[in-house]
Amino acid sequence: MKLTPRHRNFFALLTLAMSIALVAIGGCKEKETPTSKRPPVNVSVMTIVPIASKTDSFDLHAKVEPNRVVHLAAEVAGRIEEICREEGQRVKAGDDSKPIIKLNTDLLSAKFRQAKAQSDIDQIEYARLEKYRASRTATQNELDQSREKANASKAALEEARAMLDRTQIHPPIDGILNHRPVEKGDYVQPGTVVAEIVDTDTVKIAANVPENDIHFLKLGDKTTIIYTYRRQRRTRDAEITFISKLSHPQALTTRIEVKVDNSSGEFFSGQIVSLRLNRRELKNVIMIPMDSVIPIPQASGQSKYAAYVVEGGEARRRTGIQIDLAFIEGKNVRLVSGLKTGEKLIVAGHRYVGPGQAVRIIDPTTRPTTHSEKGI
Repeated sequence: MKLTPRHRNFFALLTLAMSIALVAIGGCKEKETPTSKRPPVNVSVMTIVPIASKTDSFDLHAKVEPNRVVHLAAEVAGRIEEICREEGQRVKAGDDSKPIIKLNTDLLSAKFRQAKAQSDIDQIEYARLEKYRASRTATQNELDQSREKANASKAALEEARAMLDRTQIHPPIDGILNHRPVEKGDYVQPGTVVAEIVDTDTVKIAANVPENDIHFLKLGDKTTIIYTYRRQRRTRDAEITFISKLSHPQALTTRIEVKVDNSSGEFFSGQIVSLRLNRRELKNVIMIPMDSVIPIPQASGQSKYAAYVVEGGEARRRTGIQIDLAFIEGKNVRLVSGLKTGEKLIVAGHRYVGPGQAVRIIDPTTRPTTHSEKGI
């Protein structure tokens, strides 16, 4: 087809219009720039500095128990004639003038008099035969028989005197008459419990130690008792005085005891306290916040850990972090390996960074960190 001059002018104008449109479109489009980095994330850090020496300790609930509980029983049969001590009173061992209970002595006094009379006769007879033997008017056999009879009657007299003495029931230990289950007029047999005496001047603090920790402890180890008295928290230093040789068959715990003086009356039977026990003394210990490490689940079900440190204003990922979950203090856990002394561990904001992320170190005590400051 042959183009006429009119057609040529039309195509020239069309070409010019398209060129102008393309130039306009190109001018409106902004010039693309390389992808920029994310803005710095605000983080808080701690410098890894070992502690020269630190005690690995743990706390256990413990219960206060009396030092001794004695169930005093009658040793002879008889009717209770007099109650000399009331429940709640303090009693003292060896105080012969102040028994707890007196039994009727009528029958035992008669037996004592009878035994004494027989003993006196036998002793006189033996003395008489000794004179006769000296003058050869008594045989040696007669003298031997008289001596044995005198000894037997003397033993019977001592038994009668002991039975009579036991009609007055005295406390065998110092303590408090906690319970008296009998009353005046009751008849008791040998073995009948007539009094319960509790010694709380000294108390035992008893705790059950898990089998994983018992091998750290030995007799004489120092411990701290943590308790509350009149709504005030108190502590007292003590020593382990007993470690059982048998563990609980189901709980697999071992009983230990700590004896302490309780003359002040600050401890009560059944009171729950805490025992701070020491496993070991560790050197060059590093403690870090537990939430500063990131668990990395493994196929085995166990977790490895990672953490972020700051180097040159950027976050750097550290893998192979090992922590000792058996050594935890509050929110801190012992670091075993994976970080070096002097490194700046990110303890806040580490959840919002990645390897190479620019960071800005802030002091968390100055002001709170907002999400916008973290680059969210």
